[in-house]
Amino acid sequence: MTADNPGRFVSFVDGYTGGSLGGYSHTMSTDIAAALTVAGWPCVPFAMWQDSRNLNDLIAEPRPPFVLNLNMLPFDWGFDVTIGDKTQRMTIYEVLNRNFDVPVTVVMCDHPVHLMGELIKYDYGANGFNFAVLEPGDIFFLKRAGVPRDRIVHFPWGGPPPDPSPKPFADRAYDIVFHGSVGEIPNDATYLEQEANAGVPPPIGRTILRAAEAVVEQDEDVGQTFLAACASEGIDPESFSLIQFSYLVRATDVRARAIRRERFLSAFADQPVHFFGSYPDAFKRKFPRATFHGTKTFAEILEIKKDAKISLCETVNWRHNVHLRVTYAYANGCLAAAERNIRLAGDFSDMENIVFLSHPYADAGEKMREVLADPKRGQAMIDAAMPIYEERYTWRRTVAALAPFLPPAAG
Repeated sequence: MTADNPGRFVSFVDGYTGGSLGGYSHTMSTDIAAALTVAGWPCVPFAMWQDSRNLNDLIAEPRPPFVLNLNMLPFDWGFDVTIGDKTQRMTIYEVLNRNFDVPVTVVMCDHPVHLMGELIKYDYGANGFNFAVLEPGDIFFLKRAGVPRDRIVHFPWGGPPPDPSPKPFADRAYDIVFHGSVGEIPNDATYLEQEANAGVPPPIGRTILRAAEAVVEQDEDVGQTFLAACASEGIDPESFSLIQFSYLVRATDVRARAIRRERFLSAFADQPVHFFGSYPDAFKRKFPRATFHGTKTFAEILEIKKDAKISLCETVNWRHNVHLRVTYAYANGCLAAAERNIRLAGDFSDMENIVFLSHPYADAGEKMREVLADPKRGQAMIDAAMPIYEERYTWRRTVAALAPFLPPAAG
């Protein structure tokens, strides 16, 4: 493994940006590839959906020593590949895994239940893929899909090196920012009707509602919470196929995240929040002091964070990991205001180097006003956070978790 023959980190098309290299997928793959290179695993990002309409540069000798990608690329996403004088339709995994025996590691951005269809349909477990997951609880679902335990690691997420000369807290133009989107959340009766129309019987629909509310209130693992809700409702989860079970856990996860995000953000209804993403009109009417900027690329969001004082982050169902809204805020000298979870609470202290917010967020507005009213305190909090971030939360520190699936590091 040399710098002349690096590994590849394959990004996917970011649906929010229509295939822009400024999307979060390619930005993240670029940052992780850079961190791997520093750590002794030369690696380059590869946007096959934009850099090339074929995979010939990946199969040319010498082949890359390893390949990573975000969230699994579907096997039926084909490209024209020329081998010798013959051109054929192939997929990246047919080329890299089946034909050339290159180790492929999937870095999952979502809970496995969101991707269970591909996991089972294409039998990723039997085809030699490795997986890096967000949460230890995700391992349960991958094992059920046939992935051996020794091909799964927990990957703590991180961020890029900190900006060496960030703009002072007092001089930043945006008081509070949030990037993400909010959709319409149907009430319980409408939700049950929608699920029934999709073939979900009412008792199981009620189990989804019960489990989602428990996740929102208690910060428990969504899979285990759904199992507990089944027990409470007298439903045997073994009666479901894996695809059915995954659909129901996914439905629980989607509803819990939507409810939690709306509750979290509503706590700042009287604050000067700048929203980036898509939001329904009913949500916008709750925020008389807010500014809604529409959808931006992740690259644009990072430029905004260079000029923002506080970045909001809800972390429902991220109990042992950290969201990019936190790490990329600190990387750009922006203070994080986030829900407390196991990982963050082990390193940061409330109102010293982070603003911790806990459901039901009764003190959220007060904490925002307190920090914004005292720029010197805001600056002191950022200054106190940066050594912690740089020491424990950059990708350069976290990529070591991928070592079991990589060749020996150079040097």
